[in-house]
Amino acid sequence: MPSIIDTEVHRTLDAELDARLAEFSSAHVGPRRSEYLALTFRDDAGRLLGGLTGEIFWNALYIDKLWVDERHRRQNHGRALVAHAVRSARWRPHGIETHLVLKVALTHYPSVVSGFSRTAVD
Repeated sequence: MPSIIDTEVHRTLDAELDARLAEFSSAHVGPRRSEYLALTFRDDAGRLLGGLTGEIFWNALYIDKLWVDERHRRQNHGRALVAHAVRSARWRPHGIETHLVLKVALTHYPSVVSGFSRTAVD
């Protein structure tokens, strides 16, 4: 049965698992060549109203976090951030070709994610 661990142990284990997975994957599909992506949506005063973080590696864009201020939701700002991330990733030297991995709900972005093989991550 799995044990319950504290936050610091989680970070250590997470880093070790990342390293081991990267080693395995690099041996089988080549070097990762990660590029990080950070996009923001701000008002005229510079206040953060939305943002997206992700990573481009191999032929995938992995969107880790997507957030839009509650007052600005349902105005296509999240969709615009995802679309910009996809366009930006496609134009990178080692940009995406076929895979878009979202750690957010796919149902909110059907037009943006069409044409990709999709993987949802809980």
